[in-house]
Amino acid sequence: MAVAVIPESLPAVATIVMAMGVQRLAKRNAIIRNLSSVETLGSATVICSDKTGTLTQNKMTVTEVWQNLGSNRQDLMAGAFLCNDARIIDGKWSGDPTETALSEWAQKEGLDTVGILDSHPRIAEVPFDSGRKKMTTVHQVQDKIIAYVKGGVDEVLAGVLYIGDQDTQRPIIEADRREIQAINEAMGKQALRVLAVAKRELDHKIKDGDVHVEEKLTFVGLIGMIDPPREEVKVAVKECKDAGIRAVMITGDHQTTAEAIGKQIGLMAEGDRVVTGVELDTM
Repeated sequence: MAVAVIPESLPAVATIVMAMGVQRLAKRNAIIRNLSSVETLGSATVICSDKTGTLTQNKMTVTEVWQNLGSNRQDLMAGAFLCNDARIIDGKWSGDPTETALSEWAQKEGLDTVGILDSHPRIAEVPFDSGRKKMTTVHQVQDKIIAYVKGGVDEVLAGVLYIGDQDTQRPIIEADRREIQAINEAMGKQALRVLAVAKRELDHKIKDGDVHVEEKLTFVGLIGMIDPPREEVKVAVKECKDAGIRAVMITGDHQTTAEAIGKQIGLMAEGDRVVTGVELDTM
């Protein structure tokens, strides 16, 4: 008797309704490959989102630069541009948004981005790795071999032994490290993504992937970049909260930067805190 009460067409109607929902979502650039996912989405209580390009515009711009004691701007520009895979295609910088922003900045600052590629040919590299959070390129500069390292401040700083330029170079001391971290924190509070640049002069060539080149470095400086939040994100976050859905932002940025962005888009409330990857691993 219970079976007779259920209309025969109900499964077909339910499928059509879900298909209509898929079409509506597609018009909003959300692609559904499995119809049952539509029903599952309706009961979601937590949404985890990447930051870059999803919550932000993915349009990086260099806004802050800090050089180390005695270093020159040319060294910082060279490191940011050479330790970088962005290139000009059809008159525009193409590549990772962070790297294109660094290249555009170096070019605007006056670096000869064409000539330096000829005078500093890349002869080896240690590619970026999300675990190491840094990359290294090695260049032949006349009779010298110079390695440039760029990446997260903590990760690059871990391999730094010296500070200053060729004429003023000295061993780095704890006060220097505290100053660098203070600048990093200050930039992070402005919602800037901060990268460190360091260098090392080698007395021999290395093979691709040799991470030992990232030791005994000389610190060059910090570069802060802004990636503005999308205009619609703050409203979307509020709608999630009103619907009882908890929104979580996942990013590889420093926790200070993540917190600043979270506050800008209304993601963080009083008492909320940033959880680092290390803390997650120990939970």
